[in-house]
Amino acid sequence: MADDEDHKGEHGEEEEEEANEEAIIEEVEEEAVEEESILTEYDPDDFISGAVTSLDATLPDDLFEFEHSYGYNCHKYFNLCACDDSVVCWSAGSIITFMDVNTKQTWFRRSTTGGSIGNIVSYRKDPNYRIAIAEGKEGHRDPLILMYTWPQMEIDAVLRDGTSNAYSILDFSPDGELLASVGKEPDYNLTIWNWKRHRILLRTSAFTFDVNTVMFSPYCPGQLTTAGAAHVKFWKMASTFTGLKLKGELGRFGKTEICDVLGVYPMPDEKVLSGCEWGNVLVWEAGLVKLEVTQRGRKTCHKAPVIQFMLSPAGDEVTTVARDGCVRAWYWDTVEQADPPEDDPFVELNPVAETCVPGCQIMCLKHQKDMFWYAQDGNGGLWSLELEIDKIECNHHKVMTCHAGPVVAMAILRTHPILVTAGQDGALQAYNTDTHALLARYQFQASVTCLLYPPIDVDETSCIIIVGFGDGIMRVLYIHPDLLLAQTTLVEVRVHSALTIHSEDSIHADVLDLICLLKPHSKSLTQITINEQRSLLVTCGADSTIFMYRLIVDTPFRLHRLGFIETPNNIAYMTWKPEEERVLLLCGQVGFIMEAVLPDVSIRDYTDITTFKLDFVSYKETLVKKHYMRNRPFPTEEDLASIDEEALKAKEEAEREKDEDEEEEWLGEIQLIESESMLGTTITWAEYCEEGIWVVQRGTGALFLIKPGQNKIFKYGPIPGAWCDDITSLKFVCDHRYLIVGTNTGYIRMVRMPTEDEDNPEQHHVIWMMAQQKLLKKLKGRRLAKEEPQPTPRIDFDDRYYLPMHDHYTGAITALEFSGDGKRFYTSGEDGNIFSYFVNFTEPLVPKPTKVKLKELPKVEKAREPSTLDGELMSHEELKQKEEYDKMMSIANAHKKRVRDQLAELTAEYSKIIKANRALPYSQQIDVTLDPRPLQVQERELDQLKALTNRKLAHQLEASDLGYHKMYTRNIIQLDVYPFTLKCIRDPEVMIRPLRQKNLSKTFYNQLEEVHQKMAEAALRGRNVNLLELADAALKRTDTTARRAAARKSSWGPPRIASFLLGLPPKPSHPLKKALRNYHQRLNRHHLQFIEWQEHVSRKPDPNAMPPGAAEALKDAEASIGNRLLKTQPDYVAPPGHNTQLRVCFARKEIYDTKRAFNEKILQLREHKVKLVARMKEIGERLAEIRVEIPPKLVKPPPPIPEIDDDLEFPEKNLEIKPVVIQPSARQAMAARKTMERRKSTLYPQQRVRQPRVPRFVPLSGM
Repeated sequence: MADDEDHKGEHGEEEEEEANEEAIIEEVEEEAVEEESILTEYDPDDFISGAVTSLDATLPDDLFEFEHSYGYNCHKYFNLCACDDSVVCWSAGSIITFMDVNTKQTWFRRSTTGGSIGNIVSYRKDPNYRIAIAEGKEGHRDPLILMYTWPQMEIDAVLRDGTSNAYSILDFSPDGELLASVGKEPDYNLTIWNWKRHRILLRTSAFTFDVNTVMFSPYCPGQLTTAGAAHVKFWKMASTFTGLKLKGELGRFGKTEICDVLGVYPMPDEKVLSGCEWGNVLVWEAGLVKLEVTQRGRKTCHKAPVIQFMLSPAGDEVTTVARDGCVRAWYWDTVEQADPPEDDPFVELNPVAETCVPGCQIMCLKHQKDMFWYAQDGNGGLWSLELEIDKIECNHHKVMTCHAGPVVAMAILRTHPILVTAGQDGALQAYNTDTHALLARYQFQASVTCLLYPPIDVDETSCIIIVGFGDGIMRVLYIHPDLLLAQTTLVEVRVHSALTIHSEDSIHADVLDLICLLKPHSKSLTQITINEQRSLLVTCGADSTIFMYRLIVDTPFRLHRLGFIETPNNIAYMTWKPEEERVLLLCGQVGFIMEAVLPDVSIRDYTDITTFKLDFVSYKETLVKKHYMRNRPFPTEEDLASIDEEALKAKEEAEREKDEDEEEEWLGEIQLIESESMLGTTITWAEYCEEGIWVVQRGTGALFLIKPGQNKIFKYGPIPGAWCDDITSLKFVCDHRYLIVGTNTGYIRMVRMPTEDEDNPEQHHVIWMMAQQKLLKKLKGRRLAKEEPQPTPRIDFDDRYYLPMHDHYTGAITALEFSGDGKRFYTSGEDGNIFSYFVNFTEPLVPKPTKVKLKELPKVEKAREPSTLDGELMSHEELKQKEEYDKMMSIANAHKKRVRDQLAELTAEYSKIIKANRALPYSQQIDVTLDPRPLQVQERELDQLKALTNRKLAHQLEASDLGYHKMYTRNIIQLDVYPFTLKCIRDPEVMIRPLRQKNLSKTFYNQLEEVHQKMAEAALRGRNVNLLELADAALKRTDTTARRAAARKSSWGPPRIASFLLGLPPKPSHPLKKALRNYHQRLNRHHLQFIEWQEHVSRKPDPNAMPPGAAEALKDAEASIGNRLLKTQPDYVAPPGHNTQLRVCFARKEIYDTKRAFNEKILQLREHKVKLVARMKEIGERLAEIRVEIPPKLVKPPPPIPEIDDDLEFPEKNLEIKPVVIQPSARQAMAARKTMERRKSTLYPQQRVRQPRVPRFVPLSGM
């Protein structure tokens, strides 16, 4: 899963783009592969694999003869196959393990190629009852798929050329006629086989990353689905006129988060169900996620990914199997009828039935019979489940128990046939090596990281092991071998406390006892080692420290804490220098090696220790850079010298002397290359030798010889076939004449170390000269341009042996151990497998154990649980620092108590003196003045607090002040008068407001000044017109016009008297008078209208007349025709009246002044109102005084005094900054009240409950 997540992180964007595009269609035509006959019979002897040895090797082929497999790679998905009702099998590296569930009998079969088993699948329907086993590549043997008949286990078909390296998953078609296989990197080939005819029908690349599952559709022939790392892909097989083709469509997640998929199931309606990482069910249709099924309330269907689906025969119920150990049935018609919106494609329903297996992590489910199924448990084991989920209680029972994940260490007891294994899952298991039965299993809360089986001179009982855990704890455990071998049932204990490892209902000692519990590190332990003198035990941890213990050999041995030393980085391996008691070699990251001298520390009393921290006495540091190996390439033309006569003669002679070697392909000697771009990798192993130190660097399959303090490799020995592998475990045997190596690819390699005749400077020089002669011979007389110095000496392991056993991809070998008598060999790996072998060699690989009278361990007391910190155990240093802190605090608290008691006594004495003083007559009382120094100190503290408060609020005050000034400058200061409303005194409904306008800005005055300046400059240059002359001319024209109008007005006299009015009588009658009056009024009105019209007509401009100045302009134009002066020219003279900008400025100024005058009058009116109201108040007060002296009958009520509304008439007062009194909150008031009470309490004899504020207070008794 970690690799899948990495792939998904690196290529997530690419996958998303690919999903958003149209479906990718891939067509693959049939491939012509050489067919094997259907009637081919296979010789089993042709399909046997085993160890590989070199020519003339001293190591036999059956050096390590496989005996038994104790483990199970339960973290590998779908690593379980049901052969029949009672037999199951699974892959264990290169071994296939078969087990009869009823009798618990196991038997084994090795892969035919020697490579790791990829997958096992069975088809349990006659007549095609077969078991298919996919085997990986090993050496020159390509990967195969073998079809076996059951139960004869005879080879029925061999399928070749399906992939290049290994297979990951297999699946039979519903009718058993076809087989689908998916390969691993680099090709990830999806291959469809007609296994009966031994031929490939179709082949294509399934995806670019890991594929976890492939499944044929049970309902739609020719359709299958693959899924894996961040993808689901749908395939269809179609027959066309050009042949059979395979089309693949990549599923698009759309709005659903892209995730890794483990389980898929094609439905009858061509929809596909799949699981997801968060436990829901995804429904795919036409290559898209159509629905996502959840439980009610948007709870996930499972708490872990769904790995398998099952559909009921009626098609109305879907059963999901997930890694959370639950099997749930869902009524699927609800999902089929649902139509959720596109933006929320969720369907909520609850399961109709369910059953859960407590503590089981289901990785695979295989049908046994009826309602019983086999389940692969990712927590370590194999289960038999009853899936009749309608029952109230289902019968689930565990068939087998094993480690869940990597096995990190092993120990084989010297005195009894007991194998103890420690796993990363925190389990400690004990096996009987004779019966291969699991005797006991102790499950701890933390993972086991290392294990040490002390030598017999340290533990004379040979029954004690030291175990290191991931939480930094080290436990010393005693095994009761006799009780353990006498057990008839599995002793399974789950340890929940560090206090004991016994089961809760056990009173007496069980098969395992806890002798000692120590925690030297705050993080995980990585190694435990004891020096040759058996005086020191040292541990190293992931917290970059090593911890030293003094080892006292006894029965049992005792450990005394000495101290810890910090290291430059995390230490991966430690080893002792021979014959040195305190010289330790530390190997760490980036090629770091340190040879350090440990301090000679004696055992100290625990109470005398303040810290466990120590320092190295001295040390030498070495840094090994990253190296890799290669075969020397053939020299290019640039590496060769120029051709001369000697070279031509040599070339001719070489052509005449043709040898068979010339036709061979060039294979240069092995070269050691130092990487310039990469830092050194972790040193995982080291051991002293006569010449220096042999070390192993991660990522380089070779031994390097170095010397402390020198960053140079003096010699190297590449492990054949493992140049790029990681060497994960090593062990010298036969008095350091042979070396056993375990690699990360699951190989067991054994090489013979060179003798003195094979490893000396003369021999290395001869080997190098022979390589040079071979090269010169191949160059046919040509010479190298530069002479090459002799390279770093190389050791060639020509006598070698290797045996592939553990998984090639996940089976890094973690431990190599021999039994006490040396007749059995054991290996453990990160794939969870544990293998045992019989050793067949002419001489013992390990020294024979010396017979020592074994002692019995006295009665062991249960260890006490150490102190905890936040629920976790504390390391030695943490506990000591906590104790020192508690000690310091207790001393401080005791000092505080003494001071408080003294203050209480002084307070009581002071109170007595005050009472006695008050009891005296006043004349005899003493003026008791307290010492002013405490008050001064308090005032000083108050001033400091004030200054601190000012500093704290300075930023906020400055920000507020700046905001205020910005607001005032932007909105207030620009106004001529702040807007207000002035009410009338008599009628408040009558109001007046000033005109709203802005002040003339500085920009306006600058503009006006600039206009005057420009006009002055124009006048100086002679470009302006004489304004006085123009004014005189205009005045003359105005006078002429007025005279003409007056002349015309003088001719407009009153109308003449009509002739019919001449003969009227002097005193006409009243009707006649009225008629004459009306006549004269109408006549005068007409005359006035006539005069007004004539004046209007006289003002009408003459259409034929020229405008003012036009005649002069016309004369100038006629005089200067064709010479148009631009305004930008220097001799341009502006015509009169071209001062528009000046007039605009004057107009703006006039408008402003007019409004300003009006606003000033309103301001004066407001001031007058204020004065008037104040005067009325004074008069009212005086009248009130007079009103008191006159009789009430003569009193008249005064007129109401006008009120001034500040919000309307003086709104600018709201902008004034006024001090605000903050009312203290309830909490502050309570604190102030407590302070006052505390001050008052000083008058009474009582003990202070807190430290005084004035630590430098001088008591009165000392004055």
